[in-house]
Amino acid sequence: MGDVLNGKTFSNGTQVGLTGTMPNRGAINQTLNAGGSYTIPAGYHNGSGKITVNSLASQTAANAGAGQILSGYTAWVNGNKITGSMANKGNLNWSGSNTTYNVPAGYYSGGTLDSRPSYNNGYNAGVSAGQLSLVKTLTLQLGYAQEQDKTYTFTASSSGNYLAIAVATGYNNTATSRTVTISTTGTSRSYTRHWLLPTGASTSQGKARACVGVMNAYLNSGNVITLNCNSVSSATVIALVYKLG
Repeated sequence: MGDVLNGKTFSNGTQVGLTGTMPNRGAINQTLNAGGSYTIPAGYHNGSGKITVNSLASQTAANAGAGQILSGYTAWVNGNKITGSMANKGNLNWSGSNTTYNVPAGYYSGGTLDSRPSYNNGYNAGVSAGQLSLVKTLTLQLGYAQEQDKTYTFTASSSGNYLAIAVATGYNNTATSRTVTISTTGTSRSYTRHWLLPTGASTSQGKARACVGVMNAYLNSGNVITLNCNSVSSATVIALVYKLG
């Protein structure tokens, strides 16, 4: 009976009116990917069924090219077998001083990029360029000066940026004005006194006076800086010139 289609009757040598049991599968269609399988069920198939395998391109959708695949390796991309061309550079180790390094294209498995020498050199160069070098102590006058005007001059021996500082400080009970004027070619700056009262002291006990003048200027060789301290009484006067870098 299993050899006769289900629902159909038949007779054999010993029996009459038997009914078949073979399943009627009709047309079975199945789609498979690469590596897939399909178990065909027992029964009658009418011949219209079809097993279809999906295209390799539909199963390997990707966007890598040979340059994105390591040399010596292969891959399937959109149905095509691609052999990689990316160079294997191994470890990348670099350390430089005041230089640049152009990294070759390719794959790197690791390594160390050490920028400390370049940083340290650049930092030290910047510190050196920004240092102030004392080129002249014009005066160091200590003690009583009795209302004198003091003028000091400095002549640059080389071109560069210079910083001139004049300090006049002292103590008395009078209201004598105190100013510091610093001038050079085309530039002049004046500074008046600042009153400083010691902690716990009254104005009748006198005041400490301090006047500080500062000027930065670019000088050519032979240019002159003039520092003038006016009405310096009972004072300490210091006049300094620094060169930048």
